[in-house]
Amino acid sequence: MAKQKQPSESRKKALEYFYEIAAKQEFNDAVWEMRARYMPKRVIQPGDFGPDDPGKPLFYPSPLQGEAFLYEKTEQIEKEIQEKFVKKYALNNSFAYAIWYHIFHDLDFITYLEEENLGLCKVADLKQKPKHKYGKTHIENELAAYPLAIKISPYASERVIRDFITKEFKTSIYPLQLKYQSPKIKLGKLRAKDPAVTKRNQLIWSLRDLPRIEIRRAVRKQTGEFLDEGTVNKIISNMRKEV
Repeated sequence: MAKQKQPSESRKKALEYFYEIAAKQEFNDAVWEMRARYMPKRVIQPGDFGPDDPGKPLFYPSPLQGEAFLYEKTEQIEKEIQEKFVKKYALNNSFAYAIWYHIFHDLDFITYLEEENLGLCKVADLKQKPKHKYGKTHIENELAAYPLAIKISPYASERVIRDFITKEFKTSIYPLQLKYQSPKIKLGKLRAKDPAVTKRNQLIWSLRDLPRIEIRRAVRKQTGEFLDEGTVNKIISNMRKEV
């Protein structure tokens, strides 16, 4: 039986950052705004989870009606996701697909992200031609997420590669990283916990034995945040490690 590959720090950091921004109000507002514009409407049913506060519309997008209505607008939607989420938050392009399925199928992010090639670092074959013809926005965002490359000879051993990175990081690699970093993006950096986030996470932990939809409703009522089930599960998992 093959040994299961352990998640790298590169992947862990990228996912931690993504789940943090996906819990933000502005992120969820953008998700619901796109749903409202692109998806068919239906009357809210008993037990539905959505913007059901007093004064809100009595109709909201159903994520259960398929994607036939999206086919003619695929290019437009992909570009909008790239601009509103991938570019804004300096994400790997692979996150765009997870966001698409979250918006239009209401799928938890983790359902899609488990299989994706995510991380702060990745390997690419420079001579291999792309399988798909990507648009300008996709290419620009990929270069923004990964502006640096370490070119490796096919004859370099692991020892040689490790030695090169160790000796060149401070003098060659890090200065180039600084060149492309934005002070607005906290990806990969240690941050003090926001008191509001800590309070929200403690609420979720206190309700951990309830059905996830009940937890999501409680969070929505107390904080105004729309969290998907995957994010709630991730918070509970992290809290469990701390107790």
